[in-house]
Amino acid sequence: MKRLNWIRGLVLCLGILMMLCVMKESQAARYFSINAFAKDKTTVEINWKKQSVSGYEIYRAKRNKSGEYTYYQKIATISGKKKKYIDKTARYKSWYSYKVKAYKKQGNKKKYKSEESREVYTGVGTPNLISGYGHVCTTASSIKIEVETYGIAPTAFEIYRKDEAAKKYKKIKTVKVKSGCYRFEYVDKKVTKGKNYSYKVRAYKKIKGKKIYGKYSRPEKATAINTDATYAVENFTKENGKTKSIVVGLTSNEGNADTIFTFNPEYSNISYSYWENENSDSEQVDLVPVKYSFDNENWNPFPDKGVKLSEHQTIYIMLEEKDGKEFDFFSSGIYSSRIYWELTYHNVSGEQLSIDLIRSTAFLGFGNS
Repeated sequence: MKRLNWIRGLVLCLGILMMLCVMKESQAARYFSINAFAKDKTTVEINWKKQSVSGYEIYRAKRNKSGEYTYYQKIATISGKKKKYIDKTARYKSWYSYKVKAYKKQGNKKKYKSEESREVYTGVGTPNLISGYGHVCTTASSIKIEVETYGIAPTAFEIYRKDEAAKKYKKIKTVKVKSGCYRFEYVDKKVTKGKNYSYKVRAYKKIKGKKIYGKYSRPEKATAINTDATYAVENFTKENGKTKSIVVGLTSNEGNADTIFTFNPEYSNISYSYWENENSDSEQVDLVPVKYSFDNENWNPFPDKGVKLSEHQTIYIMLEEKDGKEFDFFSSGIYSSRIYWELTYHNVSGEQLSIDLIRSTAFLGFGNS
């Protein structure tokens, strides 16, 4: 029996050792990264960090009509001392996948250590333009667009814009970029508050004095409003301690879009949380809005359709614990005291409004302070 247990233990140790070897091998493959980019219409460079191997095999596959790479052909075998390979036989405006296999020689055999692949387009790419509310920061006086592309590294990008009344796009800016740069940001400061705009971008590469253009990006719409909306807060429940209701006043600041205060128990959420210090656990109370007022004198029941708050306007809202019970309320002398409300801002539902009762401010999202 002892001999049997000893054999079982040996088998287990060997199994663990083999597993560690496999893990070590997979980690080597995991950290083998390559870069590939088109230098011009027919030249592609593939490079990587040097590894302790005997050599590399370079493979290439061309994308078919279905958008797949089904056949890789070996195009080169190079020394393990090399850190790049340049393919001068690519075709213009074609998609390729390049695969690099690293190997070590063991006698006459090759033991493959790792492999990686990258896609490359040998034309001027179509830019991907990210703009507008929910993607980048807009304000009442500016719209920032963020652009990235692929393919041959462009010389410059041309930015086109039209407002809601215009029929055609007009070029507003040519942005030259550094060599090898595929990405840039541009802030359009010639906008009117509350107005809607549409942007599109195309890139070009200058080769032998001639501009080679890529396709236009998909148009993106944006509005000159505050993406990061803020509000002034006034707390009308001054005393700390037990209470059945609280009243909060909110004033929408300059440049904010319309804010719709809605509440549906099935889809919406309002909670009040406070922290006594940085390390303590929070206490949370579920709230419901019961009344609202625009003058803090004439109160109305909170409607199912919600209440709209416009720029510069102030709304007063009364909130109670969902079951009508008393709850602990603190607005001073502690680390944090906030109300979180899911609402609609600029026609986007599910936005999170954080009402900070200590700092007397409110903002969209969780991360602001």
